[in-house]
Amino acid sequence: MNPFSRVSIEEFLTYLQLVENKSAHTLFSYKRDLDKFLSYRKIKSSKLFPEYLQGKGLSARSTARAISAVRSYLHWLEDKGCSVDFRKHLTVSNVKHSLPLFINYEEFSAVLKASSVKNHPEQTSRNQLVLMFLFSLGCRVSELVSMQVSDFINTDESIVIKGKGSKQRILPVVDPLLAHLREYLTAVRPLLIRSYKTTSLILNDRGNRPSRVDIWRWIQKWSAKAGLEKKYPHQFRHGCATELLDHGADLRSIQELLGHSSVETTKIYTKVSRRQMQDTIKKHHPLS
Repeated sequence: MNPFSRVSIEEFLTYLQLVENKSAHTLFSYKRDLDKFLSYRKIKSSKLFPEYLQGKGLSARSTARAISAVRSYLHWLEDKGCSVDFRKHLTVSNVKHSLPLFINYEEFSAVLKASSVKNHPEQTSRNQLVLMFLFSLGCRVSELVSMQVSDFINTDESIVIKGKGSKQRILPVVDPLLAHLREYLTAVRPLLIRSYKTTSLILNDRGNRPSRVDIWRWIQKWSAKAGLEKKYPHQFRHGCATELLDHGADLRSIQELLGHSSVETTKIYTKVSRRQMQDTIKKHHPLS
């Protein structure tokens, strides 16, 4: 097997799908990042792979993700008996991770208000439910659009979230979201649905399961209406974690809420919270 060919990459992606049960979105990300590595090798650049990516305008976070994808691919090749000697191209000592951008409670409230649709209370309710799920539970947008009506456990006041790699977590639904969700299911969703075969919890204006692009487009529209710079679904997830940390939640609880496999991933929010504290002190302290 040629260790760096499109054929071997397709085999690797098939392995990820069938053996590791990766989602279609994850497979797309792997393919995109591995294609970048193929392009890098074809030009025989003297630069390291991270330098090549950053020269193409990729952020530090996107660069690190691409490196992680290539490393996974290299390990898979070695497990298949291929001799691989390209790790020297993956040095990441000069790659700095930027802190995640997040939306704070005031911004969330402004976007929530801007999501209302005049003369369409059913769309307003649906829009607000989307935002409340993202901000109160820190859902990924892929988790949000895959939610089924049956995922809501009314008796336990909880909801099943299907995360990466088909991992599931059961999360308690906080009171404001719980009341809104119950009303949505009984009085609003029946007005949006077009076919009772549709089991999606969230419905778009056509009565179907929304796509990830639908959610992105809605949030950018509402944030612009609120007079804010463009916001993205993941910023609500980051905002959820940051607000919880600022209000005394422990890292392990936030890890469980977000579905992180390691608490090390969750620790990034301690840096975000520290930065927020520094900004607040500089802005409001009488001696500043």
